[in-house]
Amino acid sequence: MKVLLTLFTQTVKGGVFFLLPLVLILVLLKKAVEIIMPLSHWVNEIIPFELPFSAFTLSIILLVFLCFIAGWLAKKGIGKKMILWLEDNLLTLFPGYQLMKSTYAAKVGVGMDHEFPVVLVPIDGWMFGFLVEEINEKEVLIFVPSAPSPWEGNLVIFEKNNIKPSRLKPSDVVTILKRLGVDSKSMIEKA
Repeated sequence: MKVLLTLFTQTVKGGVFFLLPLVLILVLLKKAVEIIMPLSHWVNEIIPFELPFSAFTLSIILLVFLCFIAGWLAKKGIGKKMILWLEDNLLTLFPGYQLMKSTYAAKVGVGMDHEFPVVLVPIDGWMFGFLVEEINEKEVLIFVPSAPSPWEGNLVIFEKNNIKPSRLKPSDVVTILKRLGVDSKSMIEKA
């Protein structure tokens, strides 16, 4: 009986962790549609003819359209300037924002101006690090992330000849750190 109870609770826990990301995405989408719904009703009122779909469907169409416009503006001059201003003045208050942004942008296939190369640094053995900047001919600035939260860590200055380059992508390192190294052998082997 105890074995069945353990099996049942483990299966339920696995189901929760499987469904949690899906539920979060659905909740965020629902909130976005609720925010846009008044705009959909307003559009329905000002258009002189009846639309062949509901206000909910119009909200989804408007949300996709707004995402398209925001993405287009982000690529243009004023959008880039606005994003740079936000990043320089507000988002720098959040540690690891730039690394997080470049990692997730690479993961979803959005072109980034810069992706931080993964290197191995000698701290109590070899640790993963992100090459942030070359300071001079001999020294580099490395962000050494912690596990399980790769957005927290330390900035360390190393001599160039003490670091090893890696073939790993930043998203690989984030995955390894979040998993605490479990089932990461195939990724680490390509380092």
